[in-house]
Amino acid sequence: MKLKLLKILLPLTFCFGLITNAQANLITNYNPEDVNSSVISNDIQNWFTVDVSDELDSFILSFDWKDQGFGNRKGKLFYSIAGINWTDLGLLAEHNLTSHSVLVNRSELDFFNTPTTLDFGFVVGGGGGHSLSVSNVALTVTNTNVPEPSTLAIFAFAMIGLASRKFKKQS
Repeated sequence: MKLKLLKILLPLTFCFGLITNAQANLITNYNPEDVNSSVISNDIQNWFTVDVSDELDSFILSFDWKDQGFGNRKGKLFYSIAGINWTDLGLLAEHNLTSHSVLVNRSELDFFNTPTTLDFGFVVGGGGGHSLSVSNVALTVTNTNVPEPSTLAIFAFAMIGLASRKFKKQS
């Protein structure tokens, strides 16, 4: 009876472990330096870079910012995978200090399949008298496909338990 039960439980435990292997998200937080720039240019200035894996699921960039100057607002923020094809975050800095949080999901990111970098840049804008201030910056990067340690541990203990019963029976 015990042998029949063992023969049934072993494949079920194995299949259960493979099918229900829970996935967790690995979340990494960064606190980049603030921007205080009056570089008069429409070219993107490098701001900061973080290493990311091909399992990058999303990122959230939170910040306070202000475009100091008269007339048109010109300050913008950008991101890029590996410094290629800068993408505008779609915001234009206000003349008053404002808070923003931008979420970018995997579907919005350029496709990549190897570990690489996530780069950020800014534009102050052309014309005299403009400066861009970005402060209280926080970046949260979420990676997927990280196995839940508890699920793997339960599966490992079940396999060890079944194996030890078999070895006890043989001795």
